[in-house]
Amino acid sequence: PTDPTKDQRNVDQPPYYLSIAMPGQNDPQFSLTTTFMPFGTREVLSGFLAVDSNAGTTAGQKRPDYGQLRLLELPKDSNVRGPGQVQNDISSSSVISAEGGFGLSQFLNIQRQQGSTVVLGNLLTLPVGGGLLYVEPIYVQAKTDSAYPLNRAVIVAFGDKLAWSSTLNGALDQLFGGSSGAQSGDTTGPSPGAGTTTPPPTTGTGTRPDNPALTKALADAQQAVNDADAALKAGDFAKYGDAQARLKAAITAATAAAPSGSVTLAPGGTPTATSTATPTATPSATSSGTPTG
Repeated sequence: PTDPTKDQRNVDQPPYYLSIAMPGQNDPQFSLTTTFMPFGTREVLSGFLAVDSNAGTTAGQKRPDYGQLRLLELPKDSNVRGPGQVQNDISSSSVISAEGGFGLSQFLNIQRQQGSTVVLGNLLTLPVGGGLLYVEPIYVQAKTDSAYPLNRAVIVAFGDKLAWSSTLNGALDQLFGGSSGAQSGDTTGPSPGAGTTTPPPTTGTGTRPDNPALTKALADAQQAVNDADAALKAGDFAKYGDAQARLKAAITAATAAAPSGSVTLAPGGTPTATSTATPTATPSATSSGTPTG
């Protein structure tokens, strides 16, 4: 496929190194991967190839599977969307993020209009749960000499569904309608967009604890969340960073002041919660058969 994340046309999508478990493999292996499309104009996938790139740990001796090619061939009548179609969906999607607030296309447009540059990360394809999962990080960079890209969102797509969040875990949970069971290691991250703010946490009985230090810390945390939302709307990343620093300090103060077990704060200043929704699909690190989309 051509690379849909590049401005230049007719640039082939490069292969990517991923740690994945293909059918017949018990554990993820460091692999060089690429996707294939059929000849012609159909923007669908026809195959996924992984080359085992783990040379082993014994000096002068390569692993038996090193260099082995594993190909997942999709049925000819399947309509698994190719990278170009998925990128079009990303550009026009009105799906609200897991944290609430903006739709995806609105978030991207606002960032571009407020003096920032939106940098599209690599659109990755992974065999998951009998299908193919797309993952794309989104970076935002201010137009200043000292600015560098900051990861502000992660987009995932599976079948005809798309979701996004400030973290991969959050995006996967939204995509699969509950806890995805995935442990991506990025459970913290800035909110990708403003929207409804979260009220300060309460005790398990639904009332504020009689604790002046905790009450002040919770109020400071709520004010920092509000200020961060306003700064993000205005595209003022200096004020956004200041608000995030104040939020972190307020969370630390609240945790220190709270009685054990009475208040639990998650990163980002929101109460932790356990989803009771039943996932409609459970992603797995290993594909157990030929992807059907």
